[in-house]
Amino acid sequence: MMKLFCLLVVGSAAFHTPSSPRKNRRLAHQASQVRGVARPARLYDENSENANFLETLALFRRIGAAATLDALLEGLKTRSVDFGRRDNIQWDHEEYRSTDGVKALYDAAHVDPFSFRSDFFRSLAPRDVARLNDFWVALRSEPYCKLLTGASDPTTVSELRDGEDRYVRRVKIDDVLYTFSLAKRGDKWGVEWILSEPDADV
Repeated sequence: MMKLFCLLVVGSAAFHTPSSPRKNRRLAHQASQVRGVARPARLYDENSENANFLETLALFRRIGAAATLDALLEGLKTRSVDFGRRDNIQWDHEEYRSTDGVKALYDAAHVDPFSFRSDFFRSLAPRDVARLNDFWVALRSEPYCKLLTGASDPTTVSELRDGEDRYVRRVKIDDVLYTFSLAKRGDKWGVEWILSEPDADV
């Protein structure tokens, strides 16, 4: 009787043993493939560089518009390699790589989640960008793709502050001008829309 009780205890402990982090990430990836969800996994080590970037951006969104846009532009340029330069998002058996820049802009975008058409990307026809998958498809399209793959760094052409809760900046990347309109909602800054147009001086 005692032997049977010991076997039940051991079996119960084995049954309730939590899965390893690697197994959890693998299962999450498999589940997203089955559901057809094309979005980066939000599984980051709290001590990783990725987590530090997202935490810093969250702080900047409370500090000011200029700091927020600086961080977003840097993220798009240096932390969106897979979105901008490859056909498929890369899975390294731990996490999706180099997607933080796009995710950061998506999280900071003032897009109505229930709207089927949004003019967030002003140079494109209004479209549904409420889902991350549709958002980054639009971002990879001409003329916005140079935010991800431009050879030159963003150069500020002009900026304007409208009161305490509006900020507009025009930047140049290669031969394209991008105008970012930011607004403060609650206590955080976010991007209202982005306009892209060719540089008339080129």
